[in-house]
Amino acid sequence: MSEDPTTPTRSARGAATLVVVAVATFGLALATLIGVTTVRVVDASRGSAAVELQDERDAVIARAEEFLLLMGSYGPDQVNEAGEMPEYRRAVSELLTSKFAAEFAEQAAVVEQLVVQAEQSRTAEVFGAGVSRLDEDTAVAVVAGAFTDSYGDGEALAPSAFRLQVTLVKIGGVWLVDDFEPITGSTWRRPAPEQPEEPGPGDEPDGDPEDPDDETPEDEAPEDEAPEDEAPEDEAPEDEGEQP
Repeated sequence: MSEDPTTPTRSARGAATLVVVAVATFGLALATLIGVTTVRVVDASRGSAAVELQDERDAVIARAEEFLLLMGSYGPDQVNEAGEMPEYRRAVSELLTSKFAAEFAEQAAVVEQLVVQAEQSRTAEVFGAGVSRLDEDTAVAVVAGAFTDSYGDGEALAPSAFRLQVTLVKIGGVWLVDDFEPITGSTWRRPAPEQPEEPGPGDEPDGDPEDPDDETPEDEAPEDEAPEDEAPEDEAPEDEGEQP
């Protein structure tokens, strides 16, 4: 009996099976490769984002520390003939936004006055810093440390601890200080211009005040004069006796 030419032979069926298995294996390997590659890309992306975030944190902390160290370090050796500290102003202002630089100029004038009149010297030390908030272009850092002051040739005073909250803004890819404030518990306060003293209750104003006793109020009535004794017009004369 002859074989049907349309019926596949055993060798043909085996070859087809091998082809199917090969295709399935290749597909599985390709899917696995794609999956592994995707995981690696995602992990690499996450790793890159984490690195960038840490770099931004480091940049914020470095700028905040630099600002505190420069702002809190000065002395008579920085004063010029005009009684100003131009190098101190320039170094600190380079780290500030234009808005905060204008405010710092007023504070620097107070510092210069203390240095010239009291021969004040100050050094700053940073103990630690961290980032409490970080966005794309704004950040808030917390810096802890101490300022140490001395006057003239006297010994240094006890350090004044500080914990400051520093606000920064990213402009042109550079972090700049936009403000800073003491945190509760800090013994340091930012310098402020001296206010003129108000006169006390016993202080007299400038000029010679007029004696109030020398003036007579315009509405004051003159003193009443004693009236003369006059007989009423309608009063009858006294009887001088009966007529005979």
